[in-house]
This record gives sequence, structure tokens and C-alpha cells, in this order.
Amino acid sequence: MKNSHHSKSVAAYYERNTTWFLRFGERTDIGSLHRAVWGPGVRTREAALVYVDTLIDEVLENGVNTNGAPAHCIDLGCGVGGTAVRLAKQHQVPVTGLTISRTQVARARKRAEADAVSGLCSFRRQDMTDPGDIAPAGVAYAIESVSHLDTPDRLFPALNHYLRPGGLVIICDDFETSEQTSNRNDARYTWIQRFRKGWRLKGLRPLSHFIHLAHEHGFSLIDNRNLTPFLRLYDELPLYLLHLLHLIPFRSHVVDSIRGGAAGQRCLKEGWLEYRFLVFRKNH
Repeated sequence: MKNSHHSKSVAAYYERNTTWFLRFGERTDIGSLHRAVWGPGVRTREAALVYVDTLIDEVLENGVNTNGAPAHCIDLGCGVGGTAVRLAKQHQVPVTGLTISRTQVARARKRAEADAVSGLCSFRRQDMTDPGDIAPAGVAYAIESVSHLDTPDRLFPALNHYLRPGGLVIICDDFETSEQTSNRNDARYTWIQRFRKGWRLKGLRPLSHFIHLAHEHGFSLIDNRNLTPFLRLYDELPLYLLHLLHLIPFRSHVVDSIRGGAAGQRCLKEGWLEYRFLVFRKNH
């Protein structure tokens, strides 16, 4: 992904869309750029928007400290810093957030300053597959960012640099449900490609392929939750109307996002994609 055409495309997508996402997609004060998940006990949209954060909370609370000191966490694809700031405040844990968007770095730093956790949170413009000089961490997490990679093959080698032995990596993202190569004329192929194109998801892969990659690089899967049933998908009529956007010969980053979102909803409804929460442990 580093310095590639795809990396530049993803960066441009977020430079153009971040403000729009915050203004019209989710609540600006929460700082969430990812999906609302209506998990068990969730009653409000605010709680749904931070539900994945609460699952990360559980991982931290179950003991990722070394000698009583807070574990350093790395947010791989930190967006505007909503999750990083919440974790830093709640757990008093240092968090380093990485994003390839200048706009998001600036917004994340302002959020940390406003919430008085600038001393715990640092944000930098950096490719998640390039570990650089970041201090070893006990936990790394990626929410809806791994599928943006040019290829996920570089992720786990980078995680071996990021994490201490026994460290955990948490990944919440979309995964294809089938290894089969679709015929270019069938519906599954068409809609998955529309989803990839609209949301810049070159790294979208089958779940089994991704787990195999992790095992190859010394990571063991210790938690695997299907969150798809907790997503609120569109009814058929509004979804059909959104699909009509694919017939309009006009492109922009915002329109691409809407088209991609509609295609993703279709793929989830048909069972071609699943939204999963995964936890891996580094073995050595």
C-alpha cells in the first residue's frame, strides 16, 4: 500500500469525505467513522456507534498489562481519533494512532487536546504496514481499515514488529464468505466489485484466507465473532433507490461512498459478506 496508486486513492477518499462523514453520516461529537452495531443491550445510536469500542474495552480489561504498567496500544487506521481518545481516557493507556489522511491527523490531535489526553494519545500520518519507530505494544487494533490495504499480506509481518510476544491484534472489518472466484457475469461478483470500488477496498478478502495469513506469520485466532446480525440494513425500497445511483454516469468521492455503501448492504443481505470481530495472539 505504501506510496502506491491505491494508497493515494484511499488518502484522497478520506481527505474529501471525512468532513462529510462526520456531518451527515455519524455524530461529530462521538468521532466515529465506522458502523453502528446494535449489539446485545444496545438501545441508542450513540451506544451502537461505540459498540466495537466496548468489545476492545473487554480485551483490555481482561489483562494486557505488563508488570502493572498500562500496555501501549496502536490504532491502525485511527480516523479522527474517536476510539483512541475513548480508550486512553477510560484505561489511562498510551495510544498511537496511524492514518494516511492529513485531515484526520489534524482532527484527531484536536480531539485529544479537547479531551485532555494529549499526553496519552499521539497521532501520525503513516502507513499501517510500515512500523517505523513506534514503541512495541501490547495491543494493536484496526476497525474497518485492513480492507483498505493494497494487499493484506503485508499486515502480519508489520504486526510482528508492532507487538510484544503474547500481544494481541484486534480486527473488525468486512470479509467475503466464499473462496470461490465468481463469474464476472454473476450478481455476487458484480456487487462485491461495486463495494470494493466505492469504498476503495482493494484488500477485501475471504475470512478463511485472512485467518490462514495470520497463522502463517505466527498469530493464533482466539476470538471470532460475527457482528453482521447486529447491523441494521436498509429495507428493499430505499436500497433499490440507492442502487439506481450506479446508473448515473457521475463520479465523486461522496457519490462513490454512497454507491459503495449501498453495494455493501446488498452483499451483507445476500450473505456474500460478513462483518467480523477477530482477536489474534502473537505466539512468539
